[in-house]
Amino acid sequence: MLNGSQVQAITRCLTDLDDLAPHLQNDLGPNLLAVLQETAVPGHPDPTARRLGVNPLPVPPPIWRHPEGPVAALRAAYDDIRAAGVQHQLTRVTDVRFLAWVYLYTETIDDEDGPVTVRQIDAVDIDGRAYSLSHVTGEQGRCVAVLPETAAPDFDGTLALLNTLANTMRTSG
Repeated sequence: MLNGSQVQAITRCLTDLDDLAPHLQNDLGPNLLAVLQETAVPGHPDPTARRLGVNPLPVPPPIWRHPEGPVAALRAAYDDIRAAGVQHQLTRVTDVRFLAWVYLYTETIDDEDGPVTVRQIDAVDIDGRAYSLSHVTGEQGRCVAVLPETAAPDFDGTLALLNTLANTMRTSG
């Protein structure tokens, strides 16, 4: 079970990822699938100190250009990493605790003033808690929602897929 500090750290990590997204997307393409991982802090006076980091998964760029949009792209990426045994490999890693799956993508939506591009970062942690960050590109503000553990399985789309991925980590850590 994740504590309040870990939930806040995940939320902060998503906010930081949003800040870095314009730079990341130049290197990684329009989407990013990653795990958030917690590791020990070497040399820290408190032996229980942990660091939260983002570990991107290698997804072939053609998958991200799926003609049916970001949810279909995540489904294709999910199939690709499952076929490659990535989930199984992650459960065998030692000295690392994987806390959440994260999916960053952009989509164009129709607003009353016309189409706008929204950067979306969705995540599901090992407790089944869902996180959703929305940021209209070019705007200052962003909206971050943390949803209860029971919400993630009920969603369609990206959160449902991320919840399925998080199930693997729930059994291993």
